[in-house]
Amino acid sequence: MILLSLLKNILKNMVKYMAQLCFQLYMKEKYFMPDNKYADNRLKLARTSLMKARQDLTVLEKLVNDEEVVDEIIGFHAQQVVEKSIKAVLT
Repeated sequence: MILLSLLKNILKNMVKYMAQLCFQLYMKEKYFMPDNKYADNRLKLARTSLMKARQDLTVLEKLVNDEEVVDEIIGFHAQQVVEKSIKAVLT
C-alpha cells in the first residue's frame, strides 16, 4: 500500500513536470519562430497527451485502493501515464 501511494505521488509529479517541460520547449521554439503553426500544432498534441495522462492517473488513483483490481491493471495504467507524458515531451 505504501509502495502504491509512493508510485501515485511520483506519477503526479512526473505529469506536472512534463507539462512544464512541454511549455518551456514550446516557448523556446515560439521565440525563435514566432509564426510557426507547426509549433502550435505540436503544443496542442502535447496538451492532449498530457490530458490523457492525467485521465489515466485519475483512473489509477481510483483503482489503487480497490483490492479486487489485479496488479497488472494498476501497472498498465501507471505505464500509460508514463508513456503519454513522455510522448507529450517528445512531440
